[in-house]
Amino acid sequence: MKAKKIAGIVLIIIGIVVFLLAMYAKSRVAEAKQNVQKTSGMFSENPVNKQIGGALEKQISHYDAPIMWTMIGGIVVFVIGVGTLVMCKRR
Repeated sequence: MKAKKIAGIVLIIIGIVVFLLAMYAKSRVAEAKQNVQKTSGMFSENPVNKQIGGALEKQISHYDAPIMWTMIGGIVVFVIGVGTLVMCKRR
């Protein structure tokens, strides 16, 4: 019984940490996209720069899906931890 309670608390903490790390990564990716757009905007008349900027934005966008799944995973682990604690208290 005590082990389940400890496991539930650990899962809650892990879920929160994973979610917060995913939020941090999301903000860093948004910042990178903004920097690429800002730099591309300064030299928008150059067609080569548009191609490079577009390629960089596409490369940065590859991180969106893994970050989203990490956020979902953090939420799921948190919910499992809460469920474990609730089930532990009922008995």
